[in-house]
Amino acid sequence: MSPFNTQGTAILLGAGFSTRFGQDKRIIELQSKPLLSYTARLYSNVFSDTVLVLRDTDNSLSKLVPEDIEIVYTDRAQYGISESIKAGLNVRLETSWVVIGLIDMPFVKSITLHLLRDQMMKSPQQIVRLRYRNRPGNPVGIPKQYYSSLLSLTGDQGARKFFTQWEANTLVLDVVDGGIHRDIDTQEDWLEYSKCS
Repeated sequence: MSPFNTQGTAILLGAGFSTRFGQDKRIIELQSKPLLSYTARLYSNVFSDTVLVLRDTDNSLSKLVPEDIEIVYTDRAQYGISESIKAGLNVRLETSWVVIGLIDMPFVKSITLHLLRDQMMKSPQQIVRLRYRNRPGNPVGIPKQYYSSLLSLTGDQGARKFFTQWEANTLVLDVVDGGIHRDIDTQEDWLEYSKCS
């Protein structure tokens, strides 16, 4: 049996085009490291198996990725974040659960990732969604029995449709972590959040 079956997998989505940021935000620096490296290491320090999804034109970024992380390249990133989800999931269909996170959300606390991982290991049959101040955020935990629903997603809505469909099957995990809401979308976001990091 594959070791992934019990430990689960973190799938990091990093194939976006940084349109609103105005440049490739994956290489801007946070604590003297490229954002891509920083967030990837944040996850790989918690999850024993981490997969990073990049665009098929991103070969030059591979040197920024920690060696213990598997890179998956997609040629369908232009069709929306759902395609990145599917690209990562398709290489880990045997794993018992996945945690889906975003490269441009580097302010999620390590303790929050540990809590999410431990909850998935404790209840591997249940969808887990984080919440802070009554608002859900990322990353999210999804068990194997829901992979087919994820693979049917289309467009740029990510897992929004998925959570609407399976709301009754979702465990909400309250955390004290505003980082589950903070994504680096614009230059203004970056200036504001970097002051607080």
